[in-house]
Amino acid sequence: MKYNFRKVRTSLLAMSLIFVMTACGQGGSEEGFSLSDWREVIRLEWNALMERIGFGTDGNDESNSDESERFKGFDINPDISVEVHEEDPDPSSDGEEEIEARAEGLTGFYFNQLSDDRKDAYEQLYTGIVERKSEFFIYAQDDADCGPALNALVCDHPEFFWIDGNASIYGYEGPGAKKITLEFNIDADAIDSVQSVIDAATQEYIGMLPENASSYEKVKTAYDYVIRKADYMINAPQAQNIQSVFLYGQSVCAGYTRSFQYLLAKVGIDSSYIAGTVEHNGALESHAWSMVNIDGTNYMVDVTWGDPNYGGADVEGKMPDILYNYLCLTTEDMERATHIPDPTFAYPVCESRDYNYYLLNGYYHEYCDREEIRAALQTAVENGETSVHFKFSNFDEYAAAVSAIFDEGLLNEALQLRMQWDGLESMSYYPMNDDALCTIDIYW
Repeated sequence: MKYNFRKVRTSLLAMSLIFVMTACGQGGSEEGFSLSDWREVIRLEWNALMERIGFGTDGNDESNSDESERFKGFDINPDISVEVHEEDPDPSSDGEEEIEARAEGLTGFYFNQLSDDRKDAYEQLYTGIVERKSEFFIYAQDDADCGPALNALVCDHPEFFWIDGNASIYGYEGPGAKKITLEFNIDADAIDSVQSVIDAATQEYIGMLPENASSYEKVKTAYDYVIRKADYMINAPQAQNIQSVFLYGQSVCAGYTRSFQYLLAKVGIDSSYIAGTVEHNGALESHAWSMVNIDGTNYMVDVTWGDPNYGGADVEGKMPDILYNYLCLTTEDMERATHIPDPTFAYPVCESRDYNYYLLNGYYHEYCDREEIRAALQTAVENGETSVHFKFSNFDEYAAAVSAIFDEGLLNEALQLRMQWDGLESMSYYPMNDDALCTIDIYW
């Protein structure tokens, strides 16, 4: 997608803020930060957000109500531009156009959901694209089958980085030859050199995997690699494909998601590109994220939102390299974070939290237990750690924990101890709270 924004990434603790802890004893306060009732303030904020986006209501999305059945399927990726011209595909020919052969044995998340006629078009398109042709002919039952087939193919195959899916289709309605003219984003003679750079990056990723890496380790390492490789930049070159990450180190959600998908395909992990929307300032904005399959179970992943560079500028070097609150989530988690996939296709419901980062690493708390929280904070300080992490079972427990940590002095106690040990008069910390996922991450 060309633009995407994070909304429910932080709560009232804006990512661009750094709070300073002063050495003023047990009763010290965070400079410029005082809220008397975290629970009520956060609840009001949360309810307002849910009302704006209609989550949990009976409201129906009528956004596709006017979409004609004949062209259904064009909106899976709204950044793709397909023009259909109902005219003779090749006026100079005698009707004997050379039709591309069908590629056999193809599969893919979107391919598998296409009608038989569109699968047939997809298979012929694949043959033309893999041979790096910018113009070729396919046989289709209708010109309206070509756009959705191309759209699905681009989402299933990030390795075709020289096309973004922009195309013109020439042919009459009904069965017959259709001429496909693809828009290449680089010169055809540059494809091999670009591929060599991508291959080197892929080998770098594979070299980071532990011996006999598990499926989860492959997924997490790909997540880490893409986030460290790229910075979020709206005007990044080649932002809609994997060149942006592997060649330029800058991208938007489409490039992050496709690069993640590409790397995982190289190590035998299925990852699907999901286009949809997220909520921003009361409106829906285009976004892309992933669905990965780990040992037969599907999980949602948003690599873009795992990059702290996406949410705000670093302040005093406190920003972490990577955020893990959007690694291996459920469908419910993503919906609460306002991620709504395009309704054109069906998506399996992801229900497992087996690989949720917070659960795997012992950061999960069923209840807001002040003594557990105090112990976790003090253990982090005693071990010389520079961050502490919490995830709570529901919003009420999370809101109570936010109040206990920031407003009732638990963080103050821990950092005062750290300042005493280090002989510091002040200490900065960087809070990142996610209301949707009930997570609290603090960096100092």
